[in-house]
Amino acid sequence: MKGLTRIGESEHAAHKPLITSVIVARVRFRALTFTHVRFFLKIVIEPPTTRSICRLPLNTRSLNERRFSMSLDQKNDESDVQETTESVGHRYVNFGGDRFKLAGCLPKIDDLAPEFTVYSWFNGRRIEITLGDLLAEKKPLLISTFASHDTPVSRMHVKTLDMKLSRFRQQAIALQVSSDLPFTINRAFRNEELTSFVGASDYYDRNFGKAYGVLLEDPAVLARAIFVIDGEGILRHYQLQTDITAEPDYDLAIATIAWLISRSDATDDQLHPSASSSVGEDSDDEVLNA
Repeated sequence: MKGLTRIGESEHAAHKPLITSVIVARVRFRALTFTHVRFFLKIVIEPPTTRSICRLPLNTRSLNERRFSMSLDQKNDESDVQETTESVGHRYVNFGGDRFKLAGCLPKIDDLAPEFTVYSWFNGRRIEITLGDLLAEKKPLLISTFASHDTPVSRMHVKTLDMKLSRFRQQAIALQVSSDLPFTINRAFRNEELTSFVGASDYYDRNFGKAYGVLLEDPAVLARAIFVIDGEGILRHYQLQTDITAEPDYDLAIATIAWLISRSDATDDQLHPSASSSVGEDSDDEVLNA
């Protein structure tokens, strides 16, 4: 009996490292799952706010020589905007009272838009979509981003833009990029009857989010933003929501597309349709961090 007892004790001791590893792995898995679940739950239950940062050129006469900046929400003072920026230069967005660090850098207005690759699915095959593919016909391009189609704000976001873009059906290209899996994107496009957008995902390698500075480092999903690029590949306008549960200014983005379509007929003293008294000349400094 004593011999048998010692053998059992020896086997139990030999399995102790394995048991410990299993427990640690389960704890780590649960922690990871909790972080992602908490993030997506907040998207659904948090009420939207209206703060965002916008950059766009406004005057065609000096388009290549000057830059302009505009804040969409005149009710927020400078301290409200700067609260999402750390002194060390990191950029953050707010989400349900928490702050999430953004990876990469925002591109600059009037610079060449960064190259990227996103992915779509057709008949079970993964299809690569690049910036060059989208600009092949030299048409203005609107890119809309958010974390997931499965939130009320995102459904309103893409449906509203889809409706407003319908009048440019043959004159502009629109790309909706999310962090969703392919079946989620296909279901959303089918259920919402979206016809103006090409749907794509950034989940495969986070290529777009890193290139355009709109990727939340943890949990690695896209912030809510809109970019407008002209037919030559120059970035002309962007919006980045400082609270990702807030809707963007749809009309401002649509006005930029309309201006790009009609600018070949514009006179030297014709202003961008969204020009207002709040426009000021920009310096060569970095884009406002959001």
